[in-house]
Amino acid sequence: MVSQVAVGGMLPLRADEGNPPEPLRPIAAVSTEVRSTLISPKNVIAKVWTAFDGLANDTIWSAAKDILLMVNAYASAQFLQLTFEKEVLGNYFGIFGVIGVLGAFVHSGVGMAALQRILGERDDPRRTIDSYVSWALILSIAAVILTLIAAGLRLKQLGIVEILALAAAELVVIGIVVVVTSSIQGILGFPAAARLRMGVIAIRFTITTSLFLFGGLNVRNLAFGFLAGFIVYAAWILKVYLPHHGLGYKFVTPTKMQITSGLTFSSPMAAGKVQTDGDKYLLPSFGFETEAASYGIAYRGMQVANAPLMALESAAFQRFLPKGEGQKDFHMRKANRFTWLMFGSGLVLAIFMFLAMPILEFLLFRGNTRDAADILPWLLGLIPVMALSGTPLNGMIGLGRAKERAYIFAISAAVSLALYLPLISRYDWRGAVVATYISETFLIVVGWWALWHYQQVENRRIDEEEEGSSVESSADVVASEG
Repeated sequence: MVSQVAVGGMLPLRADEGNPPEPLRPIAAVSTEVRSTLISPKNVIAKVWTAFDGLANDTIWSAAKDILLMVNAYASAQFLQLTFEKEVLGNYFGIFGVIGVLGAFVHSGVGMAALQRILGERDDPRRTIDSYVSWALILSIAAVILTLIAAGLRLKQLGIVEILALAAAELVVIGIVVVVTSSIQGILGFPAAARLRMGVIAIRFTITTSLFLFGGLNVRNLAFGFLAGFIVYAAWILKVYLPHHGLGYKFVTPTKMQITSGLTFSSPMAAGKVQTDGDKYLLPSFGFETEAASYGIAYRGMQVANAPLMALESAAFQRFLPKGEGQKDFHMRKANRFTWLMFGSGLVLAIFMFLAMPILEFLLFRGNTRDAADILPWLLGLIPVMALSGTPLNGMIGLGRAKERAYIFAISAAVSLALYLPLISRYDWRGAVVATYISETFLIVVGWWALWHYQQVENRRIDEEEEGSSVESSADVVASEG
């Protein structure tokens, strides 16, 4: 039964969803024998394993997913370099610049909203899946149309059929998978969701590798291969995986609250993608098709290097969803802890990759995109820089400031576009790199200031509640003595 599934692997569902869960015993009720084992070597290891709110276990699964992602990214980059004409490759990266932005709006943000409703608000998982998958499907239709317009007008090396197939695969079908997976993360925990995400990566790898080995790798075959593979996988999730866990899906009309919460997360996700992926679309749009190919390959190289850090960030996100239970500076402290961990890791990683550039040049770059080796060193600095911007904005979710967070992302995206348009049109990929560093720095400064400001607001609210509670207690004492 769904009522017996643990939310996030640890939190029981509401008691009105079937039989109420067995109440947890207080810590004081734990036996003396159990308490005596807490200092054993086994529990020292367990203490390390559960540090950072159990981040290690989730990070292991996220790392497994990202290792598979690295393998796929590396293999596909090699195959694309060896097979595609450079102009076609630049346009291929360009359409994924469009799909990246719209996909963040259609399914990544909606999936995040579903996760927040399950973990943060304890909503019924079945109703959450129904409503948010339906909302993602509605949005995906509009997104496919926008992709046809944006890519059809500016990316001349791609045909309408290829654009339509890619958009349907990446926006409609993957939209279902992403939102269901995010919901599963809240219901069954991060490892279960990571395994579902690994299925998508495995499909991409299998299709791309098979087409390359059999000499059929081109944009059309790749697009229809992804579409067919994702349809089968989505059908399996809806018809087999969900029922196996006592869940299911049926199309429903999302409520105004669900639409609003979805938009609250979708808007900043899409704005963030404008900042990171907008340059991939603008480079070929301005006629820099060959430069877009080299820049896209170099950017994939940076993403391969950044995969361990992304594993850590993905695993850390849901730690910001609880609201703090009246603890002062709760999210500020948590953001500091995770940021320094990720920044330190990112800095070490970037330095290591820079020193290993001769090896990377040999391993990563092939054919007519070898000049990507000149671009990659300029992108490596983004690894520690991006590590500074994510956690403060995630902390704002826990403070109940999702709307303000969306405004920050929107402003940052506008700053990015204001920089991209003149700099890319004049300085090609060099302008894209400069604009990205400036916009990321802007996001870091504004994000940390906003977290500090709203944490102070929350602290004052906690103080006022404590003072009010103290006054009420004093009044009760006086009344009892009278």
